[in-house]
Amino acid sequence: MSTAWDDLKGWLSQRRSRISFLRFYVGVLLVLIPIGIVAALLKHNWLFGPVVWLFNIVAFIAFLLSIGAMVQRCHDFSYPGWVVLGWLALDGAISIAAETSWGITGNWLVLWVILGWLFTFALLFIPGTRGPNRYGPDSRDQSVIVEPTVWKP
Repeated sequence: MSTAWDDLKGWLSQRRSRISFLRFYVGVLLVLIPIGIVAALLKHNWLFGPVVWLFNIVAFIAFLLSIGAMVQRCHDFSYPGWVVLGWLALDGAISIAAETSWGITGNWLVLWVILGWLFTFALLFIPGTRGPNRYGPDSRDQSVIVEPTVWKP
């Protein structure tokens, strides 16, 4: 059985399993949420500014790492990583359009955020390609895969 520490070597491969993808995002949340709580508690303190800077730096690093994790996840079900970069480019274009008042209203922006979450959840729930594909060997631990059996009375 793989552990969370085994996920570190996942950055060297081109494929990432669903459980490794989930562990990555849980780890990001376990780091960002406490920093955010501390920042909220220090709202009227002189330490608020440095804590917010720390939060922003960690969030930016997590964003860059999440791009890599999403690309690896796409590779796991034989999609190119350009799907993720295309999605991010489209997301950035819509965000810029919303900020510059090009006609995108709040309701459409909320819909776009929901679609972004659905994209991430789809990456989490779409099973990977069994066996090797053009991006490398199977990312799942072969000892965990249980072959279906036929019940015989």
